[in-house]
Amino acid sequence: MTSTKGVAMGGSFRQYARESYNDQTQSYSKAEDWIGFRYVVTLR
Repeated sequence: MTSTKGVAMGGSFRQYARESYNDQTQSYSKAEDWIGFRYVVTLR
């Protein structure tokens, strides 16, 4: 999800890897099961 209504970025489990890169956007018009947030953890 982004601050722009109807635009999601980063892909989901339904997209191919190329569609999941952070420079790709997906459009939506209503709540969808594939839209959400994922946590990223970097161990040092």
